[in-house]
Amino acid sequence: MANVSMIGFSRFLDDSAAWADLVLPDHDPLESEIALVPAVSDRPSVTLAQPFIAPLYETRAVEKTLADVARKLEVEYQVVAAKDLLPEGAKIEDAARQGGWWGEPKSEVRVSVAGKTMEVNSPAFEGSEGEYPTLFQPYLSLQFHDGSGSHLPWMQELPDPASSAIWGLPVEIDSKTAAGLRIANGDIVRVQSPHGSIDAPAYVHPGAVPGVVRMPIGDGHSHYGRYATGRGANPISILAPVWEKSTGALVMGGTRVRVSRVGGAGKWIQFSMVDRQERGFDHR
Repeated sequence: MANVSMIGFSRFLDDSAAWADLVLPDHDPLESEIALVPAVSDRPSVTLAQPFIAPLYETRAVEKTLADVARKLEVEYQVVAAKDLLPEGAKIEDAARQGGWWGEPKSEVRVSVAGKTMEVNSPAFEGSEGEYPTLFQPYLSLQFHDGSGSHLPWMQELPDPASSAIWGLPVEIDSKTAAGLRIANGDIVRVQSPHGSIDAPAYVHPGAVPGVVRMPIGDGHSHYGRYATGRGANPISILAPVWEKSTGALVMGGTRVRVSRVGGAGKWIQFSMVDRQERGFDHR
């Protein structure tokens, strides 16, 4: 353990594990014992899951790895077992059989914000309006959500609900902005902010908000297996490093960008080449 500054627990090499000095892979969720206590609930409850299959490889549960490391370092570390989360008198066997334990609803629920006042401020956008005239809005994609599922080939084959894109996610541009920049579906465009630029195919979205360029999150991984490494672009990489004060979350819509056409139709793949809204329906 000498000279180890970062440890990863990923089951395979991903963007985080690539930076780790030591990788101690965790079990797959289907190989794990799981106990979850909801952060918000109208009643006390615990959800339990038992291993569905035996571990396929030489992986270990993170809590056991941390306990062994703490023991070697002579550091106090307490492992909380599932039975410790149950109330007195509840049997772990019964809870595991029914998938958890759920108490009676609380008779009175009081909602309060302890010690904090929510502030509503006017929106602020990074980048001058003259140099970067368009707002940029990355959003969680239907296929990959935050990108954690993009290494799965069947996820890559799932068409985007708007553009029907597969094996790559496009930049969504409204028709007025696209016409002014002479951009058509499939053209390669460059989206540039004060913090960098990305290139991706364009999709002229019939329902896009004018003056706002959007892009789903999920692609652009440097290390994420055979099907996701080096595929597409990561819109988060060009965002301004600004965090929301109340929650500490990264501000996703606080960056201005400049969009330009840099090439004709590339290797963008669509499940359906023509938008349903634009068809004449002459076959009816």
